[in-house]
Amino acid sequence: MNRSSLLSLTLNEIPEGRFDAFLASQIEGKSRSFIQKLIQEGYLLVDGQPYTHVRHFPEIGSEITLSEPEPIETKATPQNIPLTIYFEDKDVIVFEKPAGLVVHAGAGSHEHTLVNALLHHCKGQLSAINGVMRPGIVHRLDKETSGIMIAAKSDRAYHSLRKQFDDHSITRQYLGFVWNMPLQLEGTIEKPLGRHAHHRQKMTIKTGGKPARTDYEVLETFENNKISLVEFTLHTGRTHQIRVHMQNLGCPIIGDKVYGKDARMLETIKNSEAKEIIKNLSRHQLHAEHLGFIHPVSEQEMSFDSDLPEDMQELYENIS
Repeated sequence: MNRSSLLSLTLNEIPEGRFDAFLASQIEGKSRSFIQKLIQEGYLLVDGQPYTHVRHFPEIGSEITLSEPEPIETKATPQNIPLTIYFEDKDVIVFEKPAGLVVHAGAGSHEHTLVNALLHHCKGQLSAINGVMRPGIVHRLDKETSGIMIAAKSDRAYHSLRKQFDDHSITRQYLGFVWNMPLQLEGTIEKPLGRHAHHRQKMTIKTGGKPARTDYEVLETFENNKISLVEFTLHTGRTHQIRVHMQNLGCPIIGDKVYGKDARMLETIKNSEAKEIIKNLSRHQLHAEHLGFIHPVSEQEMSFDSDLPEDMQELYENIS
C-alpha cells in the first residue's frame, strides 16, 4: 500500500506522558485515536522497524517516522436514498438516519447503506480517513436506531470530530421506551462492555471490557409503571451501550429482539391498542434526539434536535 509521510524526527528527549499523545501533539489536525490506529496497523517505524507501544517511548536517539495510507477510491457507489439534512457546509453534514438503514456495508455488500446515501448527496465529497468502506463516518447508530448523526466531508473535520468523540465533549442524547420503571428515576450506569463469549453479535457486561457510562432520566411512566419513556445521555459510545445497560437494569428497550423481553411483558399491558402496536413493531424504540458539537473550522457551538419518529410517536399517543 502506498504511504504518505506525516512525521520524521530524532527523539532527543523523553517528554512526560504517553508516546501516542506526544506524536499527536507533533502533527496538527490528527486525533490521538487516529494515531493509535496507525500505530496498530504498522505505520510507525522506530529505527526502521515497526513499533506498536502506544504508551512507552523508545530510547533517546531513536529515528521515528510515522506515515498514513494514501486514500483509496471507495468501493461503495452513490445511491439516491432520501435523507433529512439539518445542516451542511464544506466540512460537515448533519442529518437524520432513518430506522432500518445500516450505516456502512459489511464484507461483500456495498449497497443500500448510509454511506451510499451520503456519497450521492455529497457527490463523493467525504473524508477518506476512515477507509474505503466508511468515508466520512465518525460515529454510528445501530441499524434499527433512528436519529441525528454527523459525517465529515473534509479530513480536517474528521480529525476534529473524532477528537471530540474521544474526549467525550460531543453531547449525545437519546429517547427510548423501556419496559418497567427503574428503581431510581435518574442515575448513571457505569459498567464495562465486551463481546458475549458465545454469541459474537451480542454485547454484555464484562469484567475487563471497555468502560461504558450512560446517564438516564425517566421522563414519563405509563401502564402502571410497566412502560417508561427515558432520556439517555451517552458519555461513551460502545456498541449496543444503551440497550445492554438497560437490559442489565431490568428495563430493556421495547421492541429489542436481541436484548428485550416483549413477549413476557406484553401479557401485563391492559391497553389493547398499545399492545397491538408493540406486537407489530419492526424495530426497537430508541431514537437519537440531540447532537451538540463544536464546528471543526468555525469553532462555533452547534446544537440539533430531532422529533420522535412516526412509530415512536404512535406508541406514545396510544399509551398516554
